[in-house]
Amino acid sequence: MEDFAPLLNFTCDLKTVDKYSIALVEAFQKEYRKYLNKISHEDIIKFQSFNFLNQQYFDRTDIFSQDAINNCTAVEFFLRFANNLSQNYHESALKGYSIEQRFTEMTQYTTSLLSQSQTGKFKAEKYLSSTTFGIYEKREERELRYYYWIASLETKLLVEVILIIKKVKGEVDSPPTQVNTQNSYSQPNSSSDCFVVTATFGTPYAKEVIKYRHFRDKYLSQYLLGRIFIDLYSFWGPKLAAIVKKNLRLKLAMAKVLGAASQMLPEVKDYKLK
Repeated sequence: MEDFAPLLNFTCDLKTVDKYSIALVEAFQKEYRKYLNKISHEDIIKFQSFNFLNQQYFDRTDIFSQDAINNCTAVEFFLRFANNLSQNYHESALKGYSIEQRFTEMTQYTTSLLSQSQTGKFKAEKYLSSTTFGIYEKREERELRYYYWIASLETKLLVEVILIIKKVKGEVDSPPTQVNTQNSYSQPNSSSDCFVVTATFGTPYAKEVIKYRHFRDKYLSQYLLGRIFIDLYSFWGPKLAAIVKKNLRLKLAMAKVLGAASQMLPEVKDYKLK
């Protein structure tokens, strides 16, 4: 599958970078690859003509096998959901939630979607089995069958997601398990953290914190004025950080300002997944 995997490239915008978020994304990537490896090269080319819009190809068993249709939808699902949960995790980090709270919120979010899918599946099934269904036009029948199919498949996949979330949390917290990130940010030194930026984004692993720290160490520290600024910041930084931590509105405002400013800083490749 390596030769055509880029056609469905797994890319996740990881904004809070720590061992939990990395393990979570890697677990989703593994599921994504599992389903991708079940799709033939020929089917991938065919799916491209549909722009991977499952509402167009869900009943095209004259072109694809039902397994191919389900597997392609699963690939798209896990790519989309990895980004959804990464954003969910990042927002929880900004609020200062603990790891337990972050995973609880992700589980609750997924469970609510599972409930919606199960409800949609039940409603579609009820209409399709109704004795008065003959009054529906063909177009409406196709839409109902689509909603039943997609709700059924998403119900199955959302159950997998809940299991992945629980498994990742348990594996990362388990002492024998070593999460190898192969990146320089894996063990940040708390004494060298950017106090205000870390307080703003809730974790020393946020990519904004990593960029500011990189800018300080690689650029500011090379100049006299830069070193003076670093010394002053080391004294005042913890005091300012304490103020930011206690004020949610200030933290959100700071996140917007520091987040925008970080876009002008040099990119740091180390926080990206390999």
